Amino acid sequence: MTDPARRTSPRLLIADANRRALVRTARALSGHGFDVERVRDANGVMSAVAARRFDAIVIDFGLPDLTGVELCRQIRGGTNAAIVVVSRSRSLADCVMSLELGADDYIRKPVTAAELAARINAILRRGRNGNGEQPEIRRIRNLQIDVEAHEVHRDGTPVSLTRSEFRLLRLLSDEPGRVVPRREIVRALWRSEYVGDERACDIHVARIRRKLERDAAHPELIITVRGVGYKLAPE
Repeated sequence: MTDPARRTSPRLLIADANRRALVRTARALSGHGFDVERVRDANGVMSAVAARRFDAIVIDFGLPDLTGVELCRQIRGGTNAAIVVVSRSRSLADCVMSLELGADDYIRKPVTAAELAARINAILRRGRNGNGEQPEIRRIRNLQIDVEAHEVHRDGTPVSLTRSEFRLLRLLSDEPGRVVPRREIVRALWRSEYVGDERACDIHVARIRRKLERDAAHPELIITVRGVGYKLAPE
């Protein structure tokens, strides 16, 4: 008989070429409440993604059969699952490119299973109120933001945002006109202070601008306040 709690566990795919590390991490994440499937190469990742739905996918950048950047591209082309990249690389370019291609987080090794679980849960957290209230619809300039359904429309046209992009937009829309410091955005997105997150914040803002602004090079919605952070321009 299937455990009822098991059916509600977030389904997680984890990929790592190191068998011992893969087994150890998978077991630890199972202990944190995830329904974990594991693979050891990029081909296994894409086969699993094609066959099943996952809530989140954790990939090590050291897989043998495909670069981590290209794997991010292929995964994002086939699923809306959260993507978390784990890497020993100190390269800022790897971090930037991963996030540009749709990864929700980039974590540098070493990382504990507890931190990894917390970061995944932060991405998956929808912010649903769960108390029977009517869905919250925010209308700001030409945007309509459905907080409950995680949906955004621009001029009546639906816009697809990743979980992290939506979380950032929701934070800015909490108080239109208020400047939100970049460090506050970092904490809201990843519950983390690790080096590199502020750059990741800027990348997420740039991606949202390309999706929402009429001219991303001259933003009118999400405004940069130099040396501080960002604000969502009110009417």
